[in-house]
Amino acid sequence: MRAWLSLIAFAAAAVTWSFPQARVVNGFGPIDLVDMVTQSEVGVSSTFFPTDSLAMDATGNLYSADPNGVIFNVTTPGNFPVGPTGFSQIGDLVYAPGGLFGFSNATQTLFFFDLINTTVTYTQNILGLFGTVTGVAYQNSTGLIYLSTASGVNNDTLYEVSLSNPNAIVKGTMAHNDVGSYITDIEFGANGTLYAMTWYNRHFYSVNTATGTTGLISAGPHRDVTGMALDPVPEPASMATIGLGLAALLRRIRKT
Repeated sequence: MRAWLSLIAFAAAAVTWSFPQARVVNGFGPIDLVDMVTQSEVGVSSTFFPTDSLAMDATGNLYSADPNGVIFNVTTPGNFPVGPTGFSQIGDLVYAPGGLFGFSNATQTLFFFDLINTTVTYTQNILGLFGTVTGVAYQNSTGLIYLSTASGVNNDTLYEVSLSNPNAIVKGTMAHNDVGSYITDIEFGANGTLYAMTWYNRHFYSVNTATGTTGLISAGPHRDVTGMALDPVPEPASMATIGLGLAALLRRIRKT
């Protein structure tokens, strides 16, 4: 019985915490579902506007901001507006419970867009950043925000931000070997790992949040990608569903 339980636990962990699948957007619209390890891809949607942002909520809806700061649901090619943020030059969006965090490079402002009320409910001017913000990542376990900045090519930095403090903390340089490129997005996977993606050849990396040190996962084809959204952290309802499935399987095992 213990062997069965161990096998079941391992299978559940493999489903929940394996490498995430990445939804990535090209700066001119196409959105692909990409295997981060093999780089295999399939088209899933598109935007009708150029964008630097892509986010996915807990139910699989995709969001992106247009050049004027209007957020659109881009789950299907028939994009429809969700609401204006009041900000421009949005470097990225990321999902957090209830809405989307975003960053405006025009005003150096971190903001939260409430998806229920379709309005901005939090803003904070962030100090101490060097370069253009290209990625925003929300750490579900701590509530901290991580930002990636690019200062030209192959010069990318990781920062940590607390929602109660305007001062960004430098964590380290994020090195990568996509020559003549830069990191266009960072995001946490459901396994708690921070991941990064580069623009020109779509390299994927894991990132150490304490130092910014990177580890190559895969090097891809030339795609000019500007935004990434990963499988969301499982919410309590999802975990409950997994638990019910395991319980049913255990009952069947006991009857045999």
